[in-house]
Amino acid sequence: MREERHRDGRKITIGVFGLTSCGGDQMALFNCEDEFFTLGRSFEIAAYDLVDVERQPAELDAALVEGAVTHEEDRDRLTRIRKTAKVLVAMGTCAAYGGVMARHPGPDPSPLKEFVQVDFTLPGCPVERHELRRVLGSLVHGDLPVVEDKSVCFECKLQENTCALKEKKALCLGPVTTGGCSALCVNYRLTCRGCRGPLVDANGESMVNLLQSKGWPREEARRSLETFARGWLKLS
Repeated sequence: MREERHRDGRKITIGVFGLTSCGGDQMALFNCEDEFFTLGRSFEIAAYDLVDVERQPAELDAALVEGAVTHEEDRDRLTRIRKTAKVLVAMGTCAAYGGVMARHPGPDPSPLKEFVQVDFTLPGCPVERHELRRVLGSLVHGDLPVVEDKSVCFECKLQENTCALKEKKALCLGPVTTGGCSALCVNYRLTCRGCRGPLVDANGESMVNLLQSKGWPREEARRSLETFARGWLKLS
């Protein structure tokens, strides 16, 4: 999407779509509150599945798609959306990596990138409000955000939390999980379970070995890393 498209003052058009999903990432738009209405002066929501699932504009500047591809109807709809959108954002961990559905028998969820070109990935289960606002703001200005390659573990140290993995001997995936959540779960005395998907270039097998050295069975450690991103260990 070129910046000069916006120099004439016209609003950009976006569509918000859901494949097989819980709808949580679409609902995150409502959490943008005042910023959402400010940004709304610059864009028009031409389609929003939570309002009208049948609506499919012929052309969009950007499409935000949540959910995984689990059946042929999802795949066909995703292909149609991709053809109409200049920019496609995989919104949420299901769209980015297949998501937690892969842990349940029967479903065979796949990320969007296995079927179409994805221009930007916004992880989260659900997505973080501040990151969604950043994406919307960037789209208004004709570009996409810079991806920050930082782990949840890095953000946890900034919060000065006690290390759940080292000090509490708890299963925590912060060292290999994509940051952006400000270590929210650990802030509330939980552990990171990897819901934002794998950090780029993180060594999954090394993390499995570390967890195993701390007493967790190897298969349990592997399953934990693939809770939200099935197949990740095959690539690391």
